[in-house]
Amino acid sequence: MAYVKITQKEFEDVLNNLGKSGFSWIEWEEPKAREKIYMVKINDKYVKVFSSLVDGVSREVGTDAIRVVAWDKPSKRPIMSSEKRVNRTDNWAENLKKKINEVISKQVDFPTCTIPGCGGKIVPIKYKGKEFNGCINYKNHGNLNKKLTEKDLEFWE
Repeated sequence: MAYVKITQKEFEDVLNNLGKSGFSWIEWEEPKAREKIYMVKINDKYVKVFSSLVDGVSREVGTDAIRVVAWDKPSKRPIMSSEKRVNRTDNWAENLKKKINEVISKQVDFPTCTIPGCGGKIVPIKYKGKEFNGCINYKNHGNLNKKLTEKDLEFWE
């Protein structure tokens, strides 16, 4: 399997091509992140894409692959575990598009939490060996007045 180097421009061109299918995206800022992260949106579903890009190019071979994770807007947490990674091979761009579509399609219409101002999704949660349905945003129920930045609000709306 031959690994290829990916530039930030190439990566963002792939994301821009998703826009033709109704997707939008923004670069996502996380202070502790060591790679570029992108948030991709279609309708009311979101995925976070961990690009493996550092300083404008992909990391060295073997240090990571591209990861795609379903994301919940209100709780700022993953809805499901990370999907299989996208390797940086010759067909990485097509594989990334497929993986984003796959993760979006797996996001069933989870019910929304009924606590005023929450908006989190009710998802299956495992706790101490038991599984139940609960709000993914439960940790923030006491802090629902937290403000988003203007850039966040534009993207989310």
